[in-house]
Amino acid sequence: MGWRFAAAAALALLLVVPRAPRADEMQVPTNLQVALLKKIFDYDRTLPTQRAVRVAVVHEGPEGASTRELVKEFQNGGVEATALPVGSLEGSLGSIDVLYVSPGVDPGLVQGWCVRERVLSVSGLPELATTGKVSVGLGLKDQKPEILVHIRRVKSEGHELASGLLNLATVIR
Repeated sequence: MGWRFAAAAALALLLVVPRAPRADEMQVPTNLQVALLKKIFDYDRTLPTQRAVRVAVVHEGPEGASTRELVKEFQNGGVEATALPVGSLEGSLGSIDVLYVSPGVDPGLVQGWCVRERVLSVSGLPELATTGKVSVGLGLKDQKPEILVHIRRVKSEGHELASGLLNLATVIR
């Protein structure tokens, strides 16, 4: 009887206690990511203001449901968005303002390209921003959305974010 109780208690604990997200999981829901990123784009002094910002959601391998969902959310929000396999970046010169790095993509494959092409890199994986692999990351802190800005990465990609955003964000130097 004792081991059954312990097993039932352990199972109940697993069901009740929220698990920490894996490193390759986005913490912020897609619709909220898009809403936040649209606001962040308004704070970027180098993004176009005369036309819609063009976002490419870069993915590895076949285009998955999460990539399609993200592209659809951007499009529904009035942002030009497309899915782009990581191997197709070179053919996209001049047609992208922002590159969204999806889970599963090796950021090392896009970092140099973003610097060279002056494209802002963003992701729903906060650790990519904290490690300087993308300029802007979105995560959760105390169950609330958190914007992380890697300021050296932003500058290396040729972008300038207004102080109003930097005052709201966690800035990594």
